[in-house]
Amino acid sequence: MNEPLAAISTPHLAFLAQVAIGALSGLVIGKLTGARHWLVTLMLVGVAGAWLGSQATDILGVTQRDSMGHFLAALVGAAAIIEGWRKLHPGDDPGSEEKTSKERIKR
Repeated sequence: MNEPLAAISTPHLAFLAQVAIGALSGLVIGKLTGARHWLVTLMLVGVAGAWLGSQATDILGVTQRDSMGHFLAALVGAAAIIEGWRKLHPGDDPGSEEKTSKERIKR
């Protein structure tokens, strides 16, 4: 699990893989939660989380650079940062939008 991945062991391709992991994580989480208006934001937050997750494994020395563990850390980082973003912005969730719309109608 800690052997380098030959196809993506160059720095530019590794970064592109992190961008892809983060963007796909944001897209999937956005689709699952129904946050249509925040897809691009969630994708960008996912990219930042993927980069932070992979950098954390480099700093801590947990996995070898460009290994499968490194990219799993990027996936976990993306999901964690996206979830943190959603917790910090609870009014942006689809369920709360419906609630505020209903409250506006009652007034």
